[in-house]
Amino acid sequence: MSSTTIARDLAKLSDLREYLESTPFGAEEIATLSGGNANFAFRIKLRTAYDGRSTMVVKHAKPYVAKLLDKIPFDLERQRFEVEALKHVHALNPPESLVTVPRVYHFDEKESVIIMEDCGVDSVTLKQFLVDGRCTPALAEKIGGALGNFLGGLHHTWGTNNAARLLETLRGHKQAKEICVWAVYGRLGSTIKGEDPMSNISENPPAIGETEFKRMEEIGKEISANMLSAEDDFVMGDFWTGNILLDLVDGGSDINHIFVVDWEAARPGLQGLDVGQFCAEVDLTRRFHPSNASVASKMITSFYHSYSNLDAKKNVALYQSALAHWGAHLIVWTPRVRWGGSEETRVVVKDGVELLLEGYERSEDGIERKFQ
Repeated sequence: MSSTTIARDLAKLSDLREYLESTPFGAEEIATLSGGNANFAFRIKLRTAYDGRSTMVVKHAKPYVAKLLDKIPFDLERQRFEVEALKHVHALNPPESLVTVPRVYHFDEKESVIIMEDCGVDSVTLKQFLVDGRCTPALAEKIGGALGNFLGGLHHTWGTNNAARLLETLRGHKQAKEICVWAVYGRLGSTIKGEDPMSNISENPPAIGETEFKRMEEIGKEISANMLSAEDDFVMGDFWTGNILLDLVDGGSDINHIFVVDWEAARPGLQGLDVGQFCAEVDLTRRFHPSNASVASKMITSFYHSYSNLDAKKNVALYQSALAHWGAHLIVWTPRVRWGGSEETRVVVKDGVELLLEGYERSEDGIERKFQ
């Protein structure tokens, strides 16, 4: 009589629990985490503390983006790139920095499992913190400045000076480049034309002149080509408010640490896109939650000043690409994430086109005024 071996699926709690028993991370409790799209993520309460910690986060990868219905292929090798990036950044980030990354405790490449530091059972994403109206002007300035120092350090000082080995490893992460090009610049035209059913403006897209549309697509192609050919600069690759976790003091009166998570898209790239993506997401919170507008503006300004102060070269092209990407992000993601109704969305998308066109050719004297 033959028996059939059922393959273990670590996206299932029962199979994950069994797997963890073979590691030092046996779990008393396992809870599914909702954040992130690429992987299946869980918080585990350890039966026996490890390195003084009672909880950990487990990330399990499948060969596709886990939380999208159409299951876009995404090679499992992404976890190796993420672990390399996390270890590198954690080792080099100044120990006094308010912003850090989770420490990796276990990586099982065969089973596609990463076990890492828990950023806090009561941690909250920066996006949610802003949307809920919990961020004070003082905290906005503190968070923006700290994140600007972190990203500026990564791009221009401690990260740049030590990135050669990591860049050599990450040059193999070509799929991250391709996915990130497609996710934004591959969908500019279809969004404006109303061709994407996932968009809430597909039936009534904003009217964009033929000249503006053509120039938008030209800029999109230029940035896409630069993204694909970039080899010399390390980027986080997905620097947005949903990947920034706040470990709060007393429910939100202050901050213990800020963690930057989900480094699957870390790669050689265009540094301005990290800057632009962050600013675009903070901008969306003020556009669709007007009561938070002054707080969001303060955060963007503080972020820009801290970041640019570490940029000794004052690379104008970096900030031009950042502004263009800010605009491109507004165009593509606003109608898909569905921040608001279709009429509000149409206005933001049209503003995104204007920012992309104007930002890509912005003069040095006028750049700072846009980061407000």
